[in-house]
Amino acid sequence: MSRRLVLFLALVLLSQTAGAVLSPLHAQGTRFMDGEGRVVVLRGVNLGSWLMVEMWISNMDFGGLGSNPLNETPLYETLTRRFGVEGRERLLDTYRENWVSGADLRRIREMGFNAVRIPVSYRLLEEDGAPGYREAGWRFLDRAVEWCRDLDIYCILDLHRASGGHTGVGISEVDFWRNESHVARTEALWGAIARRYRDRPEVAGYDLLNEPFAAPSPEALIRVYDRLYRAIRQADSQAIVFMEPPLPFGRPEQLPDPRTMGWENVAYSWHPYAVARGWLPVLGLAWMRAFEFPAWAEAQRRWQVPLFAGEVHCVGVDTTAAPGPLNGDLTSCFDGLLESLDDRGWSWALWNVKYVRGNPGSLFGLQTREIPGRIRLETEGYDGLQGRFREFNTSRGFSTPRELERVLLRHLPGG
Repeated sequence: MSRRLVLFLALVLLSQTAGAVLSPLHAQGTRFMDGEGRVVVLRGVNLGSWLMVEMWISNMDFGGLGSNPLNETPLYETLTRRFGVEGRERLLDTYRENWVSGADLRRIREMGFNAVRIPVSYRLLEEDGAPGYREAGWRFLDRAVEWCRDLDIYCILDLHRASGGHTGVGISEVDFWRNESHVARTEALWGAIARRYRDRPEVAGYDLLNEPFAAPSPEALIRVYDRLYRAIRQADSQAIVFMEPPLPFGRPEQLPDPRTMGWENVAYSWHPYAVARGWLPVLGLAWMRAFEFPAWAEAQRRWQVPLFAGEVHCVGVDTTAAPGPLNGDLTSCFDGLLESLDDRGWSWALWNVKYVRGNPGSLFGLQTREIPGRIRLETEGYDGLQGRFREFNTSRGFSTPRELERVLLRHLPGG
């Protein structure tokens, strides 16, 4: 039976069973398995810049904020200073209501994806200096989990930003690694998340720390991972725990054999962003095939854990421009990247569900729209910002780039 026919039959089966209770996933050897003993390969989409805002994705003006566009702190500080906490949260609620909706999840499901990875900031659920958790923040996570339940989609909850900032390289501060109180706070947060979503089969697992690049050493990261793992296991003994290596383009040897740590039902994850022809070729697809993927495959054989490419895409290309130093063939790069992952049976998730383009080019969004003029967070009024955030609803002119859709359909059931 051909691979294409197998994928098509899988999609037909999914469509016939929509609304049924998903079978919970677990890690068994190098594979994800459901409760019926069937192998499940995750084909997912990141719901990035939804429950943690990344200003560069949503075309916000970050230059005047003196910040890297990946760091959400100036966004919160600016909106709080201008409109107070309640005004800030009303604005961000409008943003969240429109950036991702149930219609977006239905579109993801219809294309043949079976999973979403949901990046979350601790700020969704916590207010610095205030006790307890924000019920309004839980509402968005609850809604996402319910969408996944109704559509038979697995979700992975990803802590994209921890208290104090853990990533560095301009994405966040790094106080997480300097102050024990931030680690303890993150332990408590993961415990609360696990208690809320245990026994929910659509919640496949928890990604402890996204891209922990600022960890002072692999050993320091492993110690933190052990604490977070055990905080989750006190509340949820069933969900998969995902862990990522510490450095940019992290190497598998920076993570331990989970058996030596007493970790069970875990998966390891990394983010293979391939750089298209002509720009930083050391991270190009040919290099990844020759060096990066064999290293991960060998580590997987030793560890006996599933691997999840938690963010996947090709970068460094303007698709509207002629080929040149920064304009290689992104479509073939992305196609080849997914083929390499598929050939090894590895699960993956596309980055990202949506991208607003102020300038032409990029296949970074499953749904993409050009909106001229950056959103001026420092100067636009409250009503103006409400209107600009409503423009992010997918029904307001977003569409899937044809090149991206053609590639994805080759790698999804029914393609």
